[in-house]
Amino acid sequence: TEACTQYYEDGREINDEMQSQIKEAKESVEDGTLTMDIVAEGNKLVYVYTYQTDLDIEATKEALATAIEQQASVFENVAKEIKNAVNVENPIVEVRYLAKDGTEIYSQEFTAAE
Repeated sequence: TEACTQYYEDGREINDEMQSQIKEAKESVEDGTLTMDIVAEGNKLVYVYTYQTDLDIEATKEALATAIEQQASVFENVAKEIKNAVNVENPIVEVRYLAKDGTEIYSQEFTAAE
């Protein structure tokens, strides 16, 4: 991915430093009910969370919207770090939640905090 060349060696593989941070993040989230992947899509860094259990999609969607809104500054700061570290003009961090069948439950994009 052109925009993330210092972080992404071939568009999807992430360098050792970032791999370590991702591994820590995944271990803190994954508990058998939720898995996490982080992928690059153009100028986006996408956190993909996938539920491994059946759930009420509508109720989960509402809860996620509230929870993610409360964490907005965290994702805006990640976008800012990307902007500063790799000199990307308009980096985007997306948070995407999927049901176990791959159906998107909720997603939101964040841009760099000023």
